[in-house]
Amino acid sequence: MKMRTWNTALLLMALAAGLGAATLQDWSGVEIGRTVGTYDDGKGSKVSLDLVKGPEKGSRALRMRDDLVQWGGFWSVVEQGDLTGDTALRFKAKADPTGRYTVMLTDAQKNQVQAEVRVGATGWQTFTLPLDRFKKSPWTLPDAPKDGHFDASHVVNLVVSPERKGSTELELGPVELLQGKVEAETGLRDGSGPDGILAVQDFESLGTGYGTFQDDKTGCKVSLEAVPDPDRKGNTVGRIRYDLKEGGWLGVWMRTGDAWGGQDWSAGKYLTLKVKSDKPVDLQLAFNDANQNAYVGPTLHADGTGRWQTLKAPLSLFKLNPYYQPKDAKKGAPLDLSHIDTFNLGVESPGEGSFLVDEVLLHTHD
Repeated sequence: MKMRTWNTALLLMALAAGLGAATLQDWSGVEIGRTVGTYDDGKGSKVSLDLVKGPEKGSRALRMRDDLVQWGGFWSVVEQGDLTGDTALRFKAKADPTGRYTVMLTDAQKNQVQAEVRVGATGWQTFTLPLDRFKKSPWTLPDAPKDGHFDASHVVNLVVSPERKGSTELELGPVELLQGKVEAETGLRDGSGPDGILAVQDFESLGTGYGTFQDDKTGCKVSLEAVPDPDRKGNTVGRIRYDLKEGGWLGVWMRTGDAWGGQDWSAGKYLTLKVKSDKPVDLQLAFNDANQNAYVGPTLHADGTGRWQTLKAPLSLFKLNPYYQPKDAKKGAPLDLSHIDTFNLGVESPGEGSFLVDEVLLHTHD
């Protein structure tokens, strides 16, 4: 496991009692290199910081520009170190391109907790991160006590790190502390929101979590790459190129979610995906369930009009694959959606072609 290190600074004085929402960090008085700084993997990653106009009149924002080989981010000495009685962080942020960011809090003993947000490339967004969403970080800081417990009354650093490798830009406005009951606003589509949508794959953090399969005997070829969305600035989509020979087969597989570990689809009603193609193409979704039985869905038809369209695959229409079952499949076991690691997207239309795909989503509401 790689260790992330950065310099820490002394805890600053808390804001005077009696004010409204306390401020964890407002960026107005920070000194880059002293009270805020960067860290990286030491393998060629670059991270830089500067101060820019904030989301509100007269406010400031910290801008992070980075080009990551493995990992990196920034740390900041916080203005309010005692979070006792607080229930959430609230801030505005914007990014280019859209991506997931890890937000971390470090206490005086270097214990660290973290939560995640998904920041879009559509301008300033408001985020509310309940403190109970923060979990112990897998990244261990030097000199941190073994099995230490995070102390919310002595917080010294706010740390932010992009999950995406390559070039990204983030602007983060003032970070406030809230008290009382709050609703989470994370930008994540994890199935817990009122829309009941779980993001299976949105191509923002695809990384190496994909591959291809094809019938080599007939010369079938297929490829997948993440590319900028030609219609939505800052959005990333998948581009699939294929050459399906008569009698052959091909497709791509992708990880469910932004990290390995699988997803629980038990509450799911149907899957959707967005497709943009300049020629008609038939597609098919497939997956192995928790019993490793292989299921295939109905044929989905993209009309080839060159516009984005949403295709829908009800989970009730998925059937056991009559042509293939894994050796470790539990034959006869009922469909079990409690753990899905990957899914397939197959092409059924013979010939050469290409299309864009985005936002493979699981819907838990009818």
